[in-house]
Amino acid sequence: MPGEIWDYTATQNLILSTVTIDGRPRDVLLQAPKNGFFYVLDRATGELLQAENFVTVTWAHGIDLETGRPIPNPAADYRDEPRVVFPSSAGGHNWQPMSFNPETGIAYIPAREQAMLWRSLDEFDHRPEVAYEGFTASWPPFPEEFAHLTEGLPDIGPNEFLLAWDPVAGRELWRVPRGSMWNGGTLVTGGNLVIQGTAAGTLDFHQADTGERIHSIHLGTGVMAGPMTYEVDGVQYIAVMAGYGGPRGSAYPLGSAAYDYDSAGRLLVFRLDGGDVPLPPAQVVPTTPEPPDLALDAARVRRGAELFGVHCRICHRASDEHLSAYPDLRRMDGGAWESFDAVVLGGALAVNGMAAFGDLLSMEDVTAIRHYLTSEQRRLWEAESAADPVQDGR
Repeated sequence: MPGEIWDYTATQNLILSTVTIDGRPRDVLLQAPKNGFFYVLDRATGELLQAENFVTVTWAHGIDLETGRPIPNPAADYRDEPRVVFPSSAGGHNWQPMSFNPETGIAYIPAREQAMLWRSLDEFDHRPEVAYEGFTASWPPFPEEFAHLTEGLPDIGPNEFLLAWDPVAGRELWRVPRGSMWNGGTLVTGGNLVIQGTAAGTLDFHQADTGERIHSIHLGTGVMAGPMTYEVDGVQYIAVMAGYGGPRGSAYPLGSAAYDYDSAGRLLVFRLDGGDVPLPPAQVVPTTPEPPDLALDAARVRRGAELFGVHCRICHRASDEHLSAYPDLRRMDGGAWESFDAVVLGGALAVNGMAAFGDLLSMEDVTAIRHYLTSEQRRLWEAESAADPVQDGR
């Protein structure tokens, strides 16, 4: 990735196998990295044998098989003007492992179709997106002012699906859409099964040749890891690590298992005559304490929303459609409000992993965040009080 400016890391799992190319067996290395191209390399010589895109790709016109270099698309260079680019920085395939059946020559990828809006900045600017020094990256839906950049493009997503891919032919065989985001890795077995856990809290079993779902087990816990299989005394077991984490582990969206159930990690193991899976305890959403008596300033509320989006939202992401895995700062009690400045600026809870932000935020910045969080807490408290007039003595 020369001049890499889209965060297309290539840390995805590598698979070693033998495939038949032009009538003869080749020992190969297979990888489907974030940049959206499926690579097939001769693992003895490094020769690039195949590199076709397995998801929508607009950052490059293709990969040069002679050099292994991408053929860049100038329309994806956002250094001079904003651009919408496929894939997003989440990649066409993230860390969740793909699998490969050496008998059939088919790979099974937990794939994603999603665009991303990139734009360069003259100087660091506080915006409620993924912000870095010199540029920002926005996830769909994009601000209205940039809607024209999506004209003529496919669905900007996000859309996740289980993808069956023929690496030698460089083509898709089938796909199964997933309604949830950040689903698990895949396991393929010799019994024509592909197994994948989902963020919605199921373990799904598909026919490997057609993609048809033939069984689903309700776990109540989201799965991002790849399942594995083993045998003991002639009995086959399927095991999977479950627990909602990874890049979206700070927020539990509506529709995910972690929105409804406690998301503590656990190891789940199955056999054909096994019993039902015990469901985790139900997720408990705290009620909103009465907000501080603070005279809100509209300009500070807006500024605080921007600062919160840049510095706080990645962990304390809570909304009407998301639960936060960390303390929901919209629901702080009196003690938390009293220590807020010491925690944010001074690192009073650094031992718990909440680092000090005194090198990034001023006292005025923290005051603005206070105004924003107070406005949010007031909105929640009033809505809950209207729904339950007994709450807080009302």
